[in-house]
Amino acid sequence: MNTIKTEYMSVGIILGDLTLENDITVEDVDQYKYLGVTFKSEGKNAAEIHNRIALNRKLIDALNEILWSKNIKRKSKIRIYNSVVKGELTYGSEIWTVTQNDKMEILATDMDVIGRFARISKLEHRVHNYIRHLMEVKKSVVEEIEEKQLKRYGHVQRIDERRLPKQILKCAPPGRSKERWPKKNWDQGIKQSMKERPK
Repeated sequence: MNTIKTEYMSVGIILGDLTLENDITVEDVDQYKYLGVTFKSEGKNAAEIHNRIALNRKLIDALNEILWSKNIKRKSKIRIYNSVVKGELTYGSEIWTVTQNDKMEILATDMDVIGRFARISKLEHRVHNYIRHLMEVKKSVVEEIEEKQLKRYGHVQRIDERRLPKQILKCAPPGRSKERWPKKNWDQGIKQSMKERPK
């Protein structure tokens, strides 16, 4: 273990730096990035969602000429949307706690790129369902995020109780403070998604 580069993060409680043998200190941090996703000690992911949206908008700007091009077939544009644009926007979304404001921002970003692919300006005021149908996009990106979360939830529920993911899902960290924690947690978001899904 490289003790110089090693850091640790506690969730829901501030513990301070750890002192190991030989006076080695491991720094306590309030956030860290793992596989491109930023985690925070208070359990909130609003910053990660906004960062993902910002990265997606930069990607949209970089692809702008391709999005508006008449020379690229619709099927090719759909493949670019599914593999590049949507993949970038929804990366790591299985663990997001999505608020209503987050959903509106995510949908606005997604409809921006779909509208450009369809070569429909915002000034035309076309309804979202019409643009999705034109580009053969059957579900909104928010619906796809909810499906990914439900699949993840189902997977964790099926694994052995001794496995770490299952223990983390059921964990209630000590010292929980209303000021430090989000009003809505991931489990509550999952239950809401299940309740809102068509029977």
